Amino acid sequence: MRKFATNPEIETPDPVSLAIFAIDRVGPAAVRACASGVEVCVAAPDEATAAVFRAALAETARRRATDQLIRIVVD
Repeated sequence: MRKFATNPEIETPDPVSLAIFAIDRVGPAAVRACASGVEVCVAAPDEATAAVFRAALAETARRRATDQLIRIVVD
């Protein structure tokens, strides 16, 4: 039996790298989005990091509506 398209699993980035990215990029973007009410794009270094932060922002946006204004893109 042939296998159909499989989804390659995305490897989880190093926790220290995630923390640095959160402090250096996502935190300031959250402040800008909250203060301005305008969408802010944040460039992630890879798709794995982007996926983690998109999932986190989807959760925090339930409590903090301005988190919906933060877009994570892969640079």
